[in-house]
This record gives sequence, C-alpha cells and structure tokens, in this order.
Amino acid sequence: MGDIVRHYFAHTRGTRPCAGGTETGIHLAAKQLIADRKEIPIPLLQAVLEGKDSLGYKHTESKVIFPGRDRQAVDDTKLEFSLGDIRPDLIVNLGQIEILVEVAVTHFIDAEKQQRLESRGQRCIEIDLGDIPRNLTPADLEEHVFNYQRAYWIVNPRSKRSRQSYVQDSSSRSRRPTNE
Repeated sequence: MGDIVRHYFAHTRGTRPCAGGTETGIHLAAKQLIADRKEIPIPLLQAVLEGKDSLGYKHTESKVIFPGRDRQAVDDTKLEFSLGDIRPDLIVNLGQIEILVEVAVTHFIDAEKQQRLESRGQRCIEIDLGDIPRNLTPADLEEHVFNYQRAYWIVNPRSKRSRQSYVQDSSSRSRRPTNE
C-alpha cells in the first residue's frame, strides 16, 4: 500500500445526530413506498368562494369537488424524473392524468416553483411529513404517507374550473327571488 490518504465526510464523535440524515431517510423511504405500492393519497379538492355582503361582513362558502382518498392506485410511477426546470420527487400516471408528487419533510414547494407549475397547468400534490416523529416504524411511515389529510393540491386545473363554475352558480342563486 502507498501513502495516499483519502478524506471522507464523518461526524465528530459525541456531537448531536445529523438532522438532515433523518430527513433524507424519511424523504427517501416515503418516495420509495409510493413507488413500490403504486398508490398515492388524493387530497381533498374543494372550491371556496369568499365575499362580503352589503354590510361588509365576510362570508365563505365551500363546495367539495372530491372528498379525498387515502390510497389511489396509479398506473405508473417515476422517481426523480426531470421535466425541464422542474424535478418532482415522483411523477405518477392515473390513466391519462399525470400528477407530480412532492414529499415535504423540511423543504416545501416555494412560490416560484408553484408559479412555474401553475403556468404549465401541471397537477401537483405535496405530502406534508414535516411534523412526523423521526423514529418511525415502516408501518407508521406508511400510515402517514397514505393519509389524504397530509396531502395538499399545489396545482389542480380542475380546482380553478370548479371555482369558476361555483362562482357562476352562486351568482345565479343570489339573483333568484326569495319567498320571504
């Protein structure tokens, strides 16, 4: 053997555990779980209409478009596949519908990325695992990943169309004569 010494990254003994390593482990395990199971949680989709009445009071109405589902089978999954300037954690296909999936533990979709997704009309969900314990069993992780209440629509073109339709329906309801 020669005198060549290679330096490798290592933690100093006695220091606190690497928080990023745990995050990476949860992030990677969640992505692999989705790819292996070929399932995703489908978030609640609702149209929300906010407005003020003639007295200035704020009112909110909402209509559920899709109630959400913990597990939805998908036809195909791709891990870390680039779409130009966007590289989602996963791309899944549900029939002819392509959905980008982001798994968020410490890094969430920012406004710039959301705007790029919106300009493309690209469906995207984010699964929020930011508050889960770091010492999970595989079964516990699966329970968190496939929980539609942890998933949020970042972009869904159907949501915009549904909201527009809901606004039109609400406008026509407000113009109807009442029996009072």
